[in-house]
Amino acid sequence: EGSKGCRTERCYGRRVIGWQDQLAACAKGVKVGMIDTGYDARHPSFKGLNARVVMEDTANRGPDWHGTGVLSLLASDAESSTPGLVPDAEFLIADAFFQNSFGRARTDTARVLEALQRLEEHGAQVINMSLVGPSDDLVHDRIADMSTRKGVVFVAAAGNGGPAAPPGYPAAYKE
Repeated sequence: EGSKGCRTERCYGRRVIGWQDQLAACAKGVKVGMIDTGYDARHPSFKGLNARVVMEDTANRGPDWHGTGVLSLLASDAESSTPGLVPDAEFLIADAFFQNSFGRARTDTARVLEALQRLEEHGAQVINMSLVGPSDDLVHDRIADMSTRKGVVFVAAAGNGGPAAPPGYPAAYKE
């Protein structure tokens, strides 16, 4: 079925993953960190959003379309045409990306490590990392430490290459 603001034919994702709206209550008050680009705070689907930006580079900010899209999947208002899965969570946004010379969003090890540090400082319990790159021992060590020492749950993108693609990190780390 669809949701309050979206009919089934358009919001088929909920049906595909077997989502039930009452599951959103489990995330109420949970601190969900997001390492991605920034997001468009003026977007109408973020009405009532409980979010705090904990990291951003205002001097060289990259495009925010990716972070806006990912955050909307999680946090969009239930009455919007794109209702989020857990809109009552508390979102901590770590914009770890900058704009490269081609106008594209890019990040590096130092920025990902800083984002992880800032999210830990703000008490993130779940961290979404919608980014993919090569294996990185420094990032892996930090994720392993946070997951074992603090019990942080990590959710990471597997990449867009499909099942035959090589492993994408951080999703390929056992944590």
